[in-house]
Amino acid sequence: MNYLDQLEHKKNDLKTKLGHTDITIHVKTAGSAYLRTRFDFTVENQKIGLYGKNKELIDLSTCFQLDPDLNIAFQELKKLKWPFKKGSLRIRISPTKKLGIWLDLANIDIKNMLIEKNFLMELSKTYFIEIGQKKKTLDLNSFDQPQLKLADPKSQIWFQTLNHPLNSYVSSFTQPTWATADLMTENILNWMTELSLQKNNLENEIVEYGCGIGQFTIPLLEKNYKISVFENDLLAVEALNVNAKDNIKNLRINISLDNKKIDFALVNPPRSGLKGFKKTIMLRKPKNIIYISCYPESMAEDLQELLTEYKLTKIDLIDQFPQTLHYEAMILLQRID
Repeated sequence: MNYLDQLEHKKNDLKTKLGHTDITIHVKTAGSAYLRTRFDFTVENQKIGLYGKNKELIDLSTCFQLDPDLNIAFQELKKLKWPFKKGSLRIRISPTKKLGIWLDLANIDIKNMLIEKNFLMELSKTYFIEIGQKKKTLDLNSFDQPQLKLADPKSQIWFQTLNHPLNSYVSSFTQPTWATADLMTENILNWMTELSLQKNNLENEIVEYGCGIGQFTIPLLEKNYKISVFENDLLAVEALNVNAKDNIKNLRINISLDNKKIDFALVNPPRSGLKGFKKTIMLRKPKNIIYISCYPESMAEDLQELLTEYKLTKIDLIDQFPQTLHYEAMILLQRID
């Protein structure tokens, strides 16, 4: 299917799933290929690739969605003999073309690799390495010791938002590329302007749920909005503090929820949607909600309840996953009363 037809197909798909045919859906794209600066895949029995519909691992020869330099790095990884049976990997390329890799492996495999040493030492010549669920890094001072050791996680600049560098971890959640992430950020800023949300006014504070490293938070802070964020990933919060250092006075990081009424809510839930969290948001009665989702099925399910108190006023489709059936949806909801 040619690319313009792909976009039309996705627009019709979103219109059908949301069931609001009277609202114009605007489609935005950063291009049809070579976008991804983050790539997740699996290694199993020396095969490297992605899982297919029947749960079989498809050996991937190349991926035209990858940033060209990241694709070169992926091709080099395919030549390696992996010292474990199965593992999940994430590779990244930074705005300055630095490469990072996260090896999410069983503890016994991590232990064996630290004892063996040579594989990780060779890999470290090309990549900054993070290992395991605790996101530890290699202790470079242990290279001349009998066994490699791990050091505490270390955030670095792996992402950016509207050309603003963002600290994160290789293993952090981010959008797959800052090119499409910027389209979403620009949408948020434009919608805020259209709504004439006042800046420097605590009564108009934006509440962002699941802010991560601050992809949306930082541009809003730079526009002098006051923001209250909720995030349960402590490493993401640490990175956010670094990223927001120039605008920290306008940022409040919360560790518990309350029922205080708010003017604006910004939510970007996982594929499963808001679930029971809808009630938490609706108790605070935000006048406006921006809802961002990579899974329109769960968004449509959440809307069944949200639309009892809100009206849907804007729908944008961001083609974050070209050459696939997937896309990112953004909607703006305004409270009926």
